[in-house]
Amino acid sequence: MSSLSSGDLEGERVSVDGTEVIVGDTIDSGSEGTVYHVKGNDDFVLKIFDPSKRPAKSDKIRTMLGNVPDDQSSAQAGKRSIIWPEDVVTGMGGEFLGYQMPYKDLDSAKNAFEYTLTELDWESSAPEHRYNVAHNLAVMVAAIHDEGHAIGDFNHDNILIDEDGFVTLIDCDAFHITDGNTAYPDKTYYPRYAPPEGRGGDSLAAVQEADRFCLGVHIFQFLMEGMHPYLAQGPESVDGSMEDKLRGNKFPYVYSGYEPIDSAPDYSTLPKTIRELFKRCFSEVGKNKKTKDTDVRAETNRPDPGEWIRILEDPGGDIGTDSEGDDQLDVVDPGASNSGSATDPTTTNNGGAANTTGGANTGSDVEAVDPGGSGGGGDTKTTRGTDGDGGVAPADPGGSSSGGSGGTTGGNDDDGVSPVDPSGSIGGGTKGTATDTDDDGASPVTPSSGGGNSGSGNGGTAADDDDDDDDGSGLSPVTPDKNDSE
Repeated sequence: MSSLSSGDLEGERVSVDGTEVIVGDTIDSGSEGTVYHVKGNDDFVLKIFDPSKRPAKSDKIRTMLGNVPDDQSSAQAGKRSIIWPEDVVTGMGGEFLGYQMPYKDLDSAKNAFEYTLTELDWESSAPEHRYNVAHNLAVMVAAIHDEGHAIGDFNHDNILIDEDGFVTLIDCDAFHITDGNTAYPDKTYYPRYAPPEGRGGDSLAAVQEADRFCLGVHIFQFLMEGMHPYLAQGPESVDGSMEDKLRGNKFPYVYSGYEPIDSAPDYSTLPKTIRELFKRCFSEVGKNKKTKDTDVRAETNRPDPGEWIRILEDPGGDIGTDSEGDDQLDVVDPGASNSGSATDPTTTNNGGAANTTGGANTGSDVEAVDPGGSGGGGDTKTTRGTDGDGGVAPADPGGSSSGGSGGTTGGNDDDGVSPVDPSGSIGGGTKGTATDTDDDGASPVTPSSGGGNSGSGNGGTAADDDDDDDDGSGLSPVTPDKNDSE
């Protein structure tokens, strides 16, 4: 009898797209299966489902192989931003076992919440750095939505951010996948990121609407040092679990009777365009909306990923109104600081603004940006974004500067976008590491350890010392039949 139904498959021979490979050592195990190295191949890993999960996953994985979202950062910078199945893994007799996917080095990445607390504090990161990390997450969500899918289990453990600030989505086989009239839903969600009114069902439209709320929460946390938008104080505020706060509190930056907690950064300093999107995302009309009436939805609609992309590329510009799907899904270099022209690092002034040269770009809606050129308080990183032919150069959020504007160099290649180089930034300070032990619910968390390729997340490094969420702030996955947010 084959041992393919047993627990540890290391050393077993399996087939990947007709090619025999040997299962390597275990990376991590999760609730649905185990992720293994491939013996003799460091570029890929295998996710082998537990025998009881294989029948339900077989058609879904094959559907995913035929409906792959556009991964712009892979095309432009060689960095995988969506860890998607690439081939079916079968036993030598042809029985479905799981799938092969690209290897993601978890040692060089943090989950989104840990990254926010340690890398996006206001004292040691430039605003542009934070905008571009948020922008790149919006790009990934737009790519998923445009392919006719939704995320659903949109929690920070499934969003990895590497040391250069590039965003990667993992555990994609838990996404809501569609192919024509066939849907493969997943009911898991995290209360911290679930819409207060509930997910509204398992239709693609309902899950994508929930994704819009989740995206807004993640972006708010990126820009506000990990603060959740429904953490509030005041005469009408509600304590308790994060789910209680989501349902009972109003967005405290807009509604009277509620105030941000004392340790929250100064929300009023965010650009008005960004604050307007947050107001829409967390409005009471949208929060309590249960109607499917299209006129009401058009009036109260939460921002879609495309709107976030446009505003985060140019926070000082006008608020866009185009619908999702009309945008180029281009990642930006999270180290970037401008979005109108390329800057020249060879003429950067110490303590002053960089000289600029216009980027001679055609055929693109957006230019790459480099936050390394704006004043901040942290060390400059020198990771360089390279252009491909996808539309926009990837972004590097690492490049913040102190004392002067860093520069980037304009390009004139055939992708219609100027490449950026944060190495021209001026480093004048030492980037600090944020440690949060207050009672705001935004304290560091310790996510589940192990391999993010299996969806269990990158191991966290900080302990949660807050005292407002005795249930763990909603940082444990639940299924609606146990903890339905309806």
